[in-house]
Amino acid sequence: MVHCMVFFTIWFVTCAGAVATECDPKECMDVTLLQNSAPRLITKSKVQTTVAAEVDFIIGTGVPKTATSSLREALNILGRHAAHGATMFSQAFDTAWDAALHGDNVPAIKKFLREGYDATAGDSPWCFMYEDLMRMKPNYKVVMSVHPRGPDAWVDSSDTWNAFHVGGFFPPANDPNTPPFFAGRKITDFPPERLNEHLYASKLDCFINETHNESWGDRCKQGYLAHYDKVRRAVPKDRLLEFNASDGWAPLCSFLNLPVPDMPFPDVNDRTNGHPGPGVL
Repeated sequence: MVHCMVFFTIWFVTCAGAVATECDPKECMDVTLLQNSAPRLITKSKVQTTVAAEVDFIIGTGVPKTATSSLREALNILGRHAAHGATMFSQAFDTAWDAALHGDNVPAIKKFLREGYDATAGDSPWCFMYEDLMRMKPNYKVVMSVHPRGPDAWVDSSDTWNAFHVGGFFPPANDPNTPPFFAGRKITDFPPERLNEHLYASKLDCFINETHNESWGDRCKQGYLAHYDKVRRAVPKDRLLEFNASDGWAPLCSFLNLPVPDMPFPDVNDRTNGHPGPGVL
C-alpha cells in the first residue's frame, strides 16, 4: 500500500493510495491517484489534486440546465480542471467558436487542452462535442448529467434561462444578472451565443430564439430525450455514468474511483434569467 500526504490549505490528512501536492489545480494535472476499490472519505473542504490514474479525460455530455455548473465545481474539487459553457466568455471573440459554428470542433478542443483542462462538465458547446473528444482523448470516462426533476422540468428551466434570446438582445444595464459589457447588446454580436443558438437548434431541435410556446416545449423535450439516447448508444456502458446531482457525491466518486469529500455536493446552479452571469469577463 502506498502512503502519502494530501496537503490542504490550512492542514493535511494522511491517506492510503493517493499522491498529492499543495498547488493550484490548474498546475497539478500530472498528479496521480492509486485507487482502492471503494470511495474513501476526505475530511476537508476541498481535495486539491487527486486525479484518477487510468482516466486522462472526463467528458461531460449533460445539456445546459442539468446542474452542469455544480458538476464543474465538483470535478474541480476532485482535482480536475473542468471546462463549462461559461469558459467561452473569458475569450468571447476567439475564432474557435466560429469554427465550431461551422462544424469544426477541433480548434475549440485544442484550445482548452492547451489551457490545461482535463474535463468538461457538459453544457453547451462541450456536451455536443463528446464524439470528437472520445476520438481525441480515448482514455476517457463520460459523465452524463440529467435534470434532477426530469425532461419536463428541463424544458421549464430552459424556458426561463433562454427567454431573453427571443428578443435578440441581452437584458439592459439595470438587470443585476447582466455584466455592463453585454447589457443591451445584440446577442449574436457574441460568437459564443451564436454558437449556443445554433447548437440548441441543430442538436436539440430547440430554437431558443423563437417564441416559447407549447409546441416549442414539445420539440425541446424530444430533442433532450434524443440527445441522451444518442449518448447512450455511442458510449460503452462501463465508461458512462448517468448522473443526477441530487444523488450527491457517492455515484460520481464511485464511478471515478476517487475519495468522497466530507462536504456537501456543490449547488452553484444559476437560477436567474439569462447568461452570461456577472463576473464572466
